Amino acid sequence: MGRRIETLGDLGRYDRLYVSPHFDDAGFSCPASLLEAKASGTRALVACLFTGGAAGEAADAGRLEEEAAAADRAGFDFVTAGFPDAPFRGPEHRDFNGIVWGTGPRDGELVRELTTWIVDLIARACPRELFAPLGVGRHIDHRLAHDACRGAAAKRGLSTWFYEDRPYAFVNQAAEVRLRELGCDVMVNPDKFFRAFWKARYVETHLREKRERMACRVRYEAGLPGPAAGFAAPESRLAVPVDLEAVWAVVSSYASQLDAFVGDRLAWEQACREAARRMGSASPGCERAWSLGEPTAVEF
Repeated sequence: MGRRIETLGDLGRYDRLYVSPHFDDAGFSCPASLLEAKASGTRALVACLFTGGAAGEAADAGRLEEEAAAADRAGFDFVTAGFPDAPFRGPEHRDFNGIVWGTGPRDGELVRELTTWIVDLIARACPRELFAPLGVGRHIDHRLAHDACRGAAAKRGLSTWFYEDRPYAFVNQAAEVRLRELGCDVMVNPDKFFRAFWKARYVETHLREKRERMACRVRYEAGLPGPAAGFAAPESRLAVPVDLEAVWAVVSSYASQLDAFVGDRLAWEQACREAARRMGSASPGCERAWSLGEPTAVEF
């Protein structure tokens, strides 16, 4: 049985820390890994960062309940940080392009605040491993969380794996696009990526006009430089679940977001099967995380 930890002062010790930009991100992206931890007696803590509304409002009660349901099913504890979600921080993040491409005047300061909070969390929970968002899909909150985790891991010398953010990672080549943006030596096929990207439910809903789509493509392609010097092909690891029904149960906890992103559980399962096939796995519940080498902080 998982539970909510009300304050950092109530924390015990944990073996794994999963940083989740919002409610649902770790549960959507890492259910097999979380269930693996539960089965092996490995204590897992999920830290949800952007759980606040405007002017310090409390977390969304419905989504908090969904996180609690997932915690019960996957056996993890969770804690909320209360940082405001992107649309509540300013007008630059109130539409699709603003979420994906917008930058806010406080981004650098916010990363430093996030880093400090995560460092404190790590000092109290003493995990051996950190699972952090890779930032697939370029959601601003996911990218800020990624940068903060890199900084915190560098300060604490913590072994870190970057999980593929779902549902964004269901788009063919989306993870490779993000890895290339980070300077990793991976192959990217932009045509395959965009064919899949335009069909994604969350993209179709928000990018309807050809002009908007072309502008989005131009910005994506501009962010795909050649691999940076000193970066090799990153190491990956797969989590392969024993109990598929348990995986689907964890994902189904987030009913509101499941509907918004893919439609229903069956659509999610199909997306998982297609992702597994691309990863070369026979298990439709498998998921992937990446090591980017020694932890390094992102400068602002």
